[in-house]
Amino acid sequence: MSDKRKILVTGGTGFIGSHTVVELIGKGYDVIIADDLSNSRLEVVDAIREVSKGILPLFIRIDLCDRNATLELFQHHKPDAVIHFAAKKLVGESVSNPLLYSRNNIGSLLNVIEGAMSIGCHDLVFSSSCTVYGQPDVLPVNEFAPLKKAESPYGNTKKIAEDILTDTV
Repeated sequence: MSDKRKILVTGGTGFIGSHTVVELIGKGYDVIIADDLSNSRLEVVDAIREVSKGILPLFIRIDLCDRNATLELFQHHKPDAVIHFAAKKLVGESVSNPLLYSRNNIGSLLNVIEGAMSIGCHDLVFSSSCTVYGQPDVLPVNEFAPLKKAESPYGNTKKIAEDILTDTV
């Protein structure tokens, strides 16, 4: 059994997720990547290994909208913390298919929160979006800026997610 903290990175083969995984490995964490590969490629895992001096993170291909599979992931691997990047992210696509974005972005977050809570994991980092600030009153925007009405279904899913996290914590 490892003494290292185990970090689950959802969406860990995406651009931001994969760079985060590399940094976590470099800091000595055990990393688990959970990704459905809908916005990325499996080859990214090999690239992470190359950049991380041969350390290969555990990769689990999973649809986080599948509640049972997500709960099983948490029960089996028991991460100490979660960084949740997994989400659909195209504003235009969200306008043409808003239900897909709601089901994916909100549904997966609910499952991740429930999974984390089921094992007593209270450390969760959520990747939001500047879209939750709408047209900001002041630039640059910081986390103290007021949230405004979202201008797209994608932005709305991020705003709703922030509300869910506020209500849950």
